Amino acid sequence: MESRRVEVLGQAERLREQIAGLSEELSRAEERLARLQIAREAVEEVLAAPSSPMPPGVDGTGGADVGAVAVALVKAEAELDATVMSPE
Repeated sequence: MESRRVEVLGQAERLREQIAGLSEELSRAEERLARLQIAREAVEEVLAAPSSPMPPGVDGTGGADVGAVAVALVKAEAELDATVMSPE
């Protein structure tokens, strides 16, 4: 009976360690989700804003498409591309 008790105690400890690891992983995922939601809201705000004159080189004559750039940045962050990640 004692050996069974020790076995179950070990199993309980392993489960506690797994729960701790999963809790940390969940916390990191929730942080990423929050950042993505903020980025999404910012992109939606920018895209919903009335058009304004663009600076030279970004006016549709071969310049960058701001909406496409914003979407690319959000996509890169979602893929955890460290070159465009929001600061933590």
